[in-house]
Amino acid sequence: MTVAFGRGADGYLPIAAYGIIGDCRSAAHVGVDGSIDWLCLPRFDDASVFGRILDADKGGYWQISPVGEYRSHQRYRDLTNILDTVFTTDSGVVVVTDFMPVDEHDLRRRARVHEEPRLIRLVECVAGEVAMQQRFHPAPDFGRSEPQIAIHERHLLVTAGAMNLSLSASVVVPGVDAAFTLHTGETAAFGLCVGRAGRSEYARWSVEMARGFLRTSQQYWWRWIQQVSYDGPYRQPVWRSALVLKLLTYSPTGAILAAPTTSLPESIGGPRNWDYRFTWLRDAAFTLYAFFQLGLQSEAEGFFRWLTHRHLAERSPQLPNLFDLGGRAHIDEIELEHLDGYQGARPVRIGNGAYQQ
Repeated sequence: MTVAFGRGADGYLPIAAYGIIGDCRSAAHVGVDGSIDWLCLPRFDDASVFGRILDADKGGYWQISPVGEYRSHQRYRDLTNILDTVFTTDSGVVVVTDFMPVDEHDLRRRARVHEEPRLIRLVECVAGEVAMQQRFHPAPDFGRSEPQIAIHERHLLVTAGAMNLSLSASVVVPGVDAAFTLHTGETAAFGLCVGRAGRSEYARWSVEMARGFLRTSQQYWWRWIQQVSYDGPYRQPVWRSALVLKLLTYSPTGAILAAPTTSLPESIGGPRNWDYRFTWLRDAAFTLYAFFQLGLQSEAEGFFRWLTHRHLAERSPQLPNLFDLGGRAHIDEIELEHLDGYQGARPVRIGNGAYQQ
């Protein structure tokens, strides 16, 4: 296959080959080859469902791409966190639109299991005819749980521990690897839900439903970006940066994340691979400064309210320098020895012992 950024012989994409999507409760990394290689559910600091970015073989992924050779590039829909991956083949052009649904009325609800999809993929053929393939290979709990997958024509049900994953499609999916062909004007839709183990009912799913979520999410991001008061030079990059910073807030509490991933190395092959899915007071202060500069006062105030509930004034002079999204300052750090790490950068860590610094 031919892409703007290809996978190396080791199976990894360059970090620059990923776009990020999110719903202010979790985030996914989507490769330019249509592969979702990182997603934790229900929230940022939970265990990963897809983690190929940390292990090309065992990490798990969900890829939708053309069969055979193609060229591809990514773009965000104007002033949103909705990501398009455009695939061009000799026979046609397909756009895969990835987003995590976000709704103003739902933002304050804590990340939890529910029946509505947490991630949606729309696949639209805009020219010609393109044979597509879907490869759905989840690896729950950082690849530590062996998933049980049941196939029901347009649904895949994945059971792993106390959590179910349900993939619904508008096309027939005869297995974890499936092929389908789209012609000009045709669209296929996929939705990923998180449920509780033992519940196996399947919600209705259609392209129209997916487009409804798309419209709601698009309107949310448009309304939100209108609050940005910046009108100086490089306005488009500043707006894009603001949208990313918004993604890194945990909306139910106002906590600000340092990063949505763990164990991406400071240098390839080195051991400095840390879990940054937490709130560092120092890093969050820079984000707060950016929010104030952009006129985003409600985000800044939300973080201050969250800090107030941490009772910082009542703590000893040894103030914790990081918290998890639930407000705990004691975060055990462990190494996942079964994962190889991004391009072999080991160890892979979850949790962070820096709270002791």
